[in-house]
Amino acid sequence: MPKGTQLDATGRERVRRRIYHEATALFRTRGVTGTSMRELAERCGVGTSTIYDYFPGKGDIVAEFFKAESIEVMKLAASLDGEEMSSRERVVRFLTGLGEFWGEDWPLVRAISRDAHNLGRHALARALEVREKVRDYLAGAVASMAEEGCRLCVTPGLGAALLLEMFRGLLGHAEGENVEVVAREALSLFLDGAKA
Repeated sequence: MPKGTQLDATGRERVRRRIYHEATALFRTRGVTGTSMRELAERCGVGTSTIYDYFPGKGDIVAEFFKAESIEVMKLAASLDGEEMSSRERVVRFLTGLGEFWGEDWPLVRAISRDAHNLGRHALARALEVREKVRDYLAGAVASMAEEGCRLCVTPGLGAALLLEMFRGLLGHAEGENVEVVAREALSLFLDGAKA
């Protein structure tokens, strides 16, 4: 893009999406800290200052990823809330949906997790916002399991955190496995360990 070129809103959005797409592709293979803004600019065919016009830092690109993840989590929760099912099935369906979203970009999720300490406050705030939404939803489902007669020796908040970490751990080692099977295994392990 020639210097000084003015773009309309559609053109600016197209450039923003291109930068985001190329950045996440680089993050997948090289990690966030292993990718430079200069390298990203070269890959996009723009000047480094153009990259900074759209994203002041790599943390802002990562924040964009978490923004998309947050939207997906809320859509998933809303779609499940409208259906009649047991709380156990709700947990499995929620974890399956999360796993499918993460599974599409598991290398990027791992790269971001690995470099999280270097991403800046904005990206970390977005990441925490998403994690909080996920935990809140799972905490509600764990509380519902208790109301349905499942005796648990953990609070809903702790149960949600344990369940999420079990699922993420299993998913990280379940290359090529069906995500729903992994979600059911995580729930089963959680219930075995958390029953009173």
